[in-house]
Amino acid sequence: DIIAARELLNWQNFDQYGFSDGTHIVWHKTRQQGATALARLICMHRMTTRKNTRAIAATLDEKKIMELYTRDHVILDNLPFYLRPKIEYDVKNQHIGFELLKSRISYEQSSQKAGIGTGQQFDVSHMTEVALWPYANRLQFDFLPAVPKHPSVFVGWESTANGKGGFWYEFTENVRKNKPGFSQWVYSFTPWYINHNKNRLIPPEGWAPNEVTRSHAELIERTSVEFAGKTIRPNKTQLYWWETEYLLNQSQGTLHIFFSNYPATPEQSFQHTSNTALPVPTIEWMRSLADHTKFYPYNVEWRQ
Repeated sequence: DIIAARELLNWQNFDQYGFSDGTHIVWHKTRQQGATALARLICMHRMTTRKNTRAIAATLDEKKIMELYTRDHVILDNLPFYLRPKIEYDVKNQHIGFELLKSRISYEQSSQKAGIGTGQQFDVSHMTEVALWPYANRLQFDFLPAVPKHPSVFVGWESTANGKGGFWYEFTENVRKNKPGFSQWVYSFTPWYINHNKNRLIPPEGWAPNEVTRSHAELIERTSVEFAGKTIRPNKTQLYWWETEYLLNQSQGTLHIFFSNYPATPEQSFQHTSNTALPVPTIEWMRSLADHTKFYPYNVEWRQ
């Protein structure tokens, strides 16, 4: 919905001013919410329906590039024959090109010395696991200036959190707060509960959530409007899954990893990677009671 709304705005701006920045989305995700799959579908849709589309997909290492390349081939190989473009060249984990459409895609690693997409322009770009990139700030200063200004342009950066601080933390929060210089971006955060078909577990007969779980459920009810456009109240199977995982990670001393992978809010996802003065449960208890809107206003108009 967010991407569609921005694309419509792009064409309206193009009609009025003769140019548009295109769709730039920063997707701060939790585990297994479909961010990468959706981005690959958008990329392949553009490449197979428009001529001369220049695309790039970049990620952390060779293994993850293989995953992107494989996903793209699953899409292409399962298209009906009348939608499947004729392939001109196909080099595993490097690039794919279509003969008649002249659309093409390159696959690149974040660690390459020359930088991502150096000396080229791309109409569609998708960067994954950005928080783990060694020099992610080069995207902002090396890659973005070469992105064309057109309504059909799509730039998608997605990642889970990787500690508190660093490029991903600063960039996503600047977009979220609509800081000057970041207005062309749209922000998407997918909390762990947003897809009720995932992260659920059947509770035993007579189970009731403990105090920590009830506090977390209240946090979700207070904050879900910003991320989902409506108030969400997690059901019993979701809360039982959360409480089970919480207690497991608490016993193993890995609560900071649990909250980083399955947060309810962006603040919860950005965890310190080393020991802190206060225990993680204490920090999260204080977060669950805090009213963050007193510190800066959120853009609750999430579809804009």
